[in-house]
Amino acid sequence: MYLRLLFLKDEINCLKTIDTYFKKTGKKIKEAFLKDEIIEINQHKKIFLSDLKKGTPTLSYWLKDKIRILKRIILPTGISIAFLGPDGSGKTTVINGLVNANLPFRQTNYFHLKPIENKEKNNSYNRSS
Repeated sequence: MYLRLLFLKDEINCLKTIDTYFKKTGKKIKEAFLKDEIIEINQHKKIFLSDLKKGTPTLSYWLKDKIRILKRIILPTGISIAFLGPDGSGKTTVINGLVNANLPFRQTNYFHLKPIENKEKNNSYNRSS
């Protein structure tokens, strides 16, 4: 149902994409979306996936994809989120929930920063008193 809604929002580009990647079965897919026969797609899912794997993108698409990957290696994108709060406020619980959730990120890193106690300063303070 969700795919059909997306199809109806941008029918022209979806039709172009279907023509590009589904050489043999594209016509059946188009008809299923246009006639609201999504059950047809589920029934022939293996055939459509096989056609998708056989469909080879153009040279221009392949080059653009390789350039995109190279850019991501040189200039990786990402997001940093910091959780601040007093001890016992639930920061770790929220972080663990996010890390264990099915998020659309390829990678997550967790850094737990704790204050460093200066032992020399504390020792000299204790000696002088």
